[in-house]
Amino acid sequence: MEKIKQLTQEELNEEFVKYFGKEIYNQEEMLMKLWPTQLAIADYLGVEPIPVLVEEIEEDSRYYPNDNYIVISKNLMDDEVEVLKCLTHEYKHYQQYMCIIHNIPHPLLEEWKKDFKVNYANVTSYEEMLALTVEVDAFAFTKYILDEWFNIKVIHPYDIYDEILSRYINKYFK
Repeated sequence: MEKIKQLTQEELNEEFVKYFGKEIYNQEEMLMKLWPTQLAIADYLGVEPIPVLVEEIEEDSRYYPNDNYIVISKNLMDDEVEVLKCLTHEYKHYQQYMCIIHNIPHPLLEEWKKDFKVNYANVTSYEEMLALTVEVDAFAFTKYILDEWFNIKVIHPYDIYDEILSRYINKYFK
């Protein structure tokens, strides 16, 4: 039987780039770099880790509850903070959905149930989307985690919304 040659990490990386390209290699590197953080967020939220894919999508990121995975826009994959924000935000949506399907008590559970029935295609404006309880919760959670764990200040461009997020954090996360 022929012995299989063991590749060095550098050779393995070169082969990966050869077959998949540098862009995909860089995306995988970013996801691997953030894997420990992804595990920590999942643990903090009391959920299992789920797949994270990189695709060309219009928004920054998206959680697919029916298939239980997260997609992050390939346009963000060069920015670690933006990818971290997306992971945190979408993991919160995942946790919300787990609360809904397992009927886990939460003060906002009934609102989350209503919001998850909303077809985002029918949301007519960014402001309307921001008003959904699941979005306030996810944006506030992202702001809280990035500040508490990484000392990264996330400030929403709408001053009043940023104030709402800060008050929400004080009520639900502190």
